[in-house]
Amino acid sequence: MGLSSVIGLERQIRGKSAGGNRDRTALRDRARYTPLSRHLPRPNQRASHVRVVYNDGQGVLRQLLAECTAHQWTILALATAAPRNPDDAGRLLSGDEGLGTPEAQVDLRLSGDQVERAPNVLAAVPGVRRIEQIAEDEVE
Repeated sequence: MGLSSVIGLERQIRGKSAGGNRDRTALRDRARYTPLSRHLPRPNQRASHVRVVYNDGQGVLRQLLAECTAHQWTILALATAAPRNPDDAGRLLSGDEGLGTPEAQVDLRLSGDQVERAPNVLAAVPGVRRIEQIAEDEVE
């Protein structure tokens, strides 16, 4: 192996190869990871963060997730929460029927094509009580 071959090898390792080898390597790597990268959010792809309050125990969460899947939205984050009012939680635990149907809450951060439609699409799911759009600066 001559000195020029060693220098060429070193440049390839450092990503400074002559003759466009770096470009060919990048194309090969991109082709290799295309199936996986297709499911990752693109930097220019919009995201929507919504809080959905819904009737608990009626399969609403399952239907919300099915709607996201049907619209090919990626769920970047999902968090459930207990009722916000501690008095409501206590009455639910004690079996007080004065509240009617118990409610649950889920925060969804979604990305994908036409994700800006998510609040309207998810609001149409039976059992959804309300939808709130969450600004990114409100996220914990």
